[in-house]
Amino acid sequence: MVDANIALLGLSICVGFIMNAIGVFTPNWVVDIYSDHIGIVPYYTYEAGFFAVASWFMFISFAFYLVILIIYLPACLQVNRNGYSVHLRTSFSIISLLSFLITIFIIVGVIMIGTNISGTGISFGYSAWLCIASAVISAFSVGSSGFIAMKLCR
Repeated sequence: MVDANIALLGLSICVGFIMNAIGVFTPNWVVDIYSDHIGIVPYYTYEAGFFAVASWFMFISFAFYLVILIIYLPACLQVNRNGYSVHLRTSFSIISLLSFLITIFIIVGVIMIGTNISGTGISFGYSAWLCIASAVISAFSVGSSGFIAMKLCR
């Protein structure tokens, strides 16, 4: 039987990863009044500087989610086999740190795009909102994995 804390953390990581992946790789980041839409993928070297930096923040957040999955899966198996141990504290602390960085990168990226498109007849599409939801879920993962690292891994 899977521990409830590990299952909840795994659920939040998986849902956040899926929402982030869909948000980053779908072409509906910004929408103008004529229903034209663009995404951050594919990356173009000639796009505006703020958009390029925000794109890289989103790519990095996706890469961090991949690293979290790589760290979480063996840690989950270890907890299921042997229970919590002090050796797993590092894994869950890294998950907490990466989740925090994901939250920050997504928020900064969305703010960068949002401040530069305001007042232009352009608004966020569903891709941006999925990434914002992913940031909220990632913030939950910060607390959940931090709790596991500090309270349960003894």
